[in-house]
Amino acid sequence: MGSWKIPNRIEREYARALNALARQVGAALGNDPDPYAAVRRLRQIAQHPPWREFCDALALKMTTHTQTRINGTWRTAAQRAGRGSDIYMAIEKELSNNGIYDAFINQVRENAALIKSFPIGEAEELTGYIQSETMKGRRASDIAGELRKFFDDRSQAKMNLIARTETSKTQTALTRARAERLNLPWYVWRTSDDSRVRSSHDHMDGVLIRWDDPPRPEALVGEEKPPPPYHAGNIYNCRCYPEPVVDIGFLTFPMRVYHDGRIQKMTRSHFERVA
Repeated sequence: MGSWKIPNRIEREYARALNALARQVGAALGNDPDPYAAVRRLRQIAQHPPWREFCDALALKMTTHTQTRINGTWRTAAQRAGRGSDIYMAIEKELSNNGIYDAFINQVRENAALIKSFPIGEAEELTGYIQSETMKGRRASDIAGELRKFFDDRSQAKMNLIARTETSKTQTALTRARAERLNLPWYVWRTSDDSRVRSSHDHMDGVLIRWDDPPRPEALVGEEKPPPPYHAGNIYNCRCYPEPVVDIGFLTFPMRVYHDGRIQKMTRSHFERVA
C-alpha cells in the first residue's frame, strides 16, 4: 500500500513560502528612529487586504497539495482492500463527491488565520522587547536599530514550526474526516521513524487507536504535566501520521491497541470483541 505519510516536500515548500512571507514583513519594518513605528507597521500589515488574501491563497495551496496526496493513498488502499468492491466503491464514491469539503475548508481557514496573525504576534513580541530595553535606560534610536535583527532571528524558527505542525495537522484532519465518513473508526499511529521522534511518540508507533478515543502519549510513558489527549500529528512539531485501518486483513496480530486508557497487546479475536 502507498504510504499515508505525506511527502516532506509539501512541508518544505510551505516553509519556503512562509519564510519568504516573513522576509517581506521584516523588510517593511523600516528604519524609523522611533521603535514603535515598526510595531505600528506590523499592525497595519495584518489588516491590509492584499496580505490577508495572500495568506488565504497560501493556506489553500498547502491544503490542496496535502489532500491530493492523501486521495492517491486512499485509492491505493481501496484497490487492495480485502473486502473487495464494497470498500473500493465506497472510497471511490467518497472521493468523487468530495465528501470532506467541510473539513477541507476548515483547515484552509485555520491555516490562513494562523498566518494572518503572524504580524500581530510579532508586534506584541517587539513591544515587549522595546519596553524591556527601555527599562534598562537605552535610547529609543538604538533599540529601533536592533528590531530587524530581533525579528529575523525569531521569524524563521516560527515559520518552520508552523509549516511542520500545520502540514501534519492538516493531514490528520483530512484523513480523519474521510475515515469517519466511511465508518472506519480505527487507525495505526505511525512515526517518521528517525532519531528526532520524541520518546512518547516512539512508544505509540504501531499502536491501534480509535478516532473517538485519542491517547495521552506523554502520560503513558510517565511524563509529568502531559498535554490533553491528541491524535497522531496533532501537536506542535509532531511528524507522526495516522494510517487508517481500511481492512482488518491488512493488520498482523497480535497488535498493540490503545483501549481503556492503556496500551494492550491483543489477538485478532480480542480486538474484534472490543472494536
